[in-house]
Amino acid sequence: TTVPVPAITSSSAELDFRLLSGAGTLTLAAYPRESEVHLVDETTGQLGLQLTPFEFDGAQMTATSPFINPANGAEWVGFGTDGVILSENHFLIDSEPNFGTQRSVYNFRQRGPAWTAVDEATTPAALSTANLGVSIDIDGQTAVIGAQNYDGRGAAFVYAQDSNGDWSLQQTLQAETGDLGDLFGSTVAISGDTIAVAAGNASTVSVFQRNGTDWTLQAELSSNLTSFGTSLDIAIDTLVVGAGDDDTAVIYKLDGSSWVEDQVLTGSGEFGTAVAVEAGRVAVGAPADNGGAGAVHVYRKQAGSWTAGPALTADNASSGDQFGQSLDLSGDWLISGAPGFDSDTGAAYILSLIHI
Repeated sequence: TTVPVPAITSSSAELDFRLLSGAGTLTLAAYPRESEVHLVDETTGQLGLQLTPFEFDGAQMTATSPFINPANGAEWVGFGTDGVILSENHFLIDSEPNFGTQRSVYNFRQRGPAWTAVDEATTPAALSTANLGVSIDIDGQTAVIGAQNYDGRGAAFVYAQDSNGDWSLQQTLQAETGDLGDLFGSTVAISGDTIAVAAGNASTVSVFQRNGTDWTLQAELSSNLTSFGTSLDIAIDTLVVGAGDDDTAVIYKLDGSSWVEDQVLTGSGEFGTAVAVEAGRVAVGAPADNGGAGAVHVYRKQAGSWTAGPALTADNASSGDQFGQSLDLSGDWLISGAPGFDSDTGAAYILSLIHI
């Protein structure tokens, strides 16, 4: 395969071009004597990405000061002496020790659509490209925050609160397998020691279980529903996964240590855009139902199956209100968002379910 590489010019006669590593259609093309490394795509040519060596001082990244080659007066760092692509969005580049300098390894990872130089001890940067906060849930002293574009594949950050009330990162959750653009972390939910994370473009939901302070993958649920994971909620041993574009919500139950499908609910009007579960009740939002005004469908567990109750609508509803776009349950109370209410001013409705 012919690999298109960037051309550079130099007064030095010591250019030393190297192909460091390839993964898929990506190749690292290096000119160590010029301390230049380029990421090249074999199918489209240069990606316009030139990597440069850096130093990390614990607070920020700064460019590495070059050293002067006494033989010809040229600047020299030896960046690009070796390198390897670990995955489509993660690679390491080495430098060559000389003139009393230490050999260094530079770690580059993708943050959404951008590539950033990072150090392995660095706390993950909350860059806007990661979409940190696209989803969030909290239970007691543990919070989970989705960042669907982090590293190109997505992640969920778990934070824990200590006895002083301070929050700190406990663990970063990512899919064990996945592709760029999966949007892992597009929706998240937590209940006690269980976290569920959806990958919106992969139609999967990963369930993690906490043991002490460690979170490990317990199950990975998948579906042929294209919007599987639009919404999520979990309550102890019941997990509900919405698929709004498919007008479906799938209920799972915990059987021993396995999550198994319990019942599939279907409706209309983007049924499954939002879901909530608590204490034997499941609520499913359908914001395009009821002529675009929206509706919420409530189910109760009776005799081993989930039975539909009356559809709930807002008293002052009008088309476009999108009642049921967001939901939550607490005891006998339901709260439903209607972002289109009053010409997109929005509203939240609190309803009693004591007789439902």
